[in-house]
Amino acid sequence: MSGKKIIYHHIRNSTDKITYNGVTILIDPFLAPKEYYPGFGSSPTLEQKKKRVPLVNLPMSKEEVVKKVQAVIITHTHYDHWDEFATKTIPKQTPIFVQNASDKELIYNQGFKDIRVVGVNTPFKGITITKTPAQHGCDEMMCIPSCAEGCSDCMGFVLKSPGQKTIYVAGDTVWNEYIETVLRVQKPDIIIINGALTRYEGFKGSSMMGPDDIKKIYAMCKIQ
Repeated sequence: MSGKKIIYHHIRNSTDKITYNGVTILIDPFLAPKEYYPGFGSSPTLEQKKKRVPLVNLPMSKEEVVKKVQAVIITHTHYDHWDEFATKTIPKQTPIFVQNASDKELIYNQGFKDIRVVGVNTPFKGITITKTPAQHGCDEMMCIPSCAEGCSDCMGFVLKSPGQKTIYVAGDTVWNEYIETVLRVQKPDIIIINGALTRYEGFKGSSMMGPDDIKKIYAMCKIQ
């Protein structure tokens, strides 16, 4: 398979910058300075609760992060994926791709002019973006309405372009049958996983994949 060079740059947390088919896309921009926000109060240990986020500085200025960006994809609007520094740094005319009408309205009210809800093969500059399911919490968390409300709305996505490798960005999600289906149907060549194995107080499960789940994905890709 030939095509234009793919450039992947992991910035920090879930923030990535990908140049795909000559198009530079910023994913889930979390641009706050180190320790700007309080830690996550639902973390399982007191030590983790006390840690402020982000845990590390950006490796470059926020202006450099957004330089030459032609589009932004936001998997969901938790502040560690779309924060106030992103809203102030990214030019308001930049195309923003989101998971649903609710996120579109939120970002429109922040002054952005070109917000597009991702569907199946949503076109942009010679590539297509397809929304994929993501469950941002274990089944145990999804059974509690307050947890489900805060965690359920989230997406992954697939990037495709003729002559290019297919990229699957799983997003903040646990391993489940939805992920298996994406792997079988889309057959991605490159998979980007948020594998932090985040745990919360009172739950045995995680809110996203960890090392064991990454092994499952690897094993499944090997047998396809």
